[in-house]
Amino acid sequence: VEDLRRFTLALAAVGQAARAVGIYWGDARATHPVEAFAKVAGETELTALMTLWSGVSIATDRGDPERTSLLSLGMGQVGLPELELCVPRGMPLAESLEWVFDLLGYVAGRGQPLPEGDTVGRTAEQRLPVHYAPSPTEPAEQVWRVEIP
Repeated sequence: VEDLRRFTLALAAVGQAARAVGIYWGDARATHPVEAFAKVAGETELTALMTLWSGVSIATDRGDPERTSLLSLGMGQVGLPELELCVPRGMPLAESLEWVFDLLGYVAGRGQPLPEGDTVGRTAEQRLPVHYAPSPTEPAEQVWRVEIP
C-alpha cells in the first residue's frame, strides 16, 4: 500500500507537469481528470485513495431485480480480494459507493482479507457478516461479499 501511495503521488506530479488531461488507472479500469487525481493523491486517508485505485462495476445482484451489486475492481494490486457489496435497489448510489470505499480502505489498511464470518458495520451494533463467494464476473476468483439488508 505504501509503494502504491508513493507511485500515486509521483504519477500525479507527472500528470500535472505534462499538462495531461487525464490519468488512466488500469487496475481500476478508470480514468480520472489530472487535477482531481492530484488532489486525491495527496490525501492520507486510504478511503480517499481507494477512489483512485479501485473502480466499481454496478449491476443487478445475481439476478435479483430488487438488489444491486457493487463490485470493486483493482484490489489485486494490493494483494487483496475484490469486494462485492449488495444493497437494496433503492439505496442512493452515493451512499452505496461510500460504503464500498470505506470497506476497501478498511481492508487495505489491515493489509489482509477479513475472515469468513467476520462482521463489518458503521456502528458497534451494526454487524454485517462477511462471506466469500465466486466473483460474478470471474467465477474462478473469490470475492468477499457483504449484504446490506
